[in-house]
Amino acid sequence: MNDQQPRRTELRIELGDPGRLGELCDFFASVQAVARIDGNAVVVSLPGRPGAADDRHLRAYLRTWLALAEARGDQLRAKVSGA
Repeated sequence: MNDQQPRRTELRIELGDPGRLGELCDFFASVQAVARIDGNAVVVSLPGRPGAADDRHLRAYLRTWLALAEARGDQLRAKVSGA
């Protein structure tokens, strides 16, 4: 029996416009994620027990935020890596 729990998923997100990091951090907080600004990036994770789908959920939230920005006429780029 494997008693190991999944590792907490953290994503590091760098934006083409670093001036929008605070806005992205606020968005993740609004969906109950834990986000902090670290230099030129936002580092985000989900609270609670780590889950196998955390990475997928965080990336979906980011895609939603980018789509909302695009609908307002903003063209933003995001570079995502594991933190």
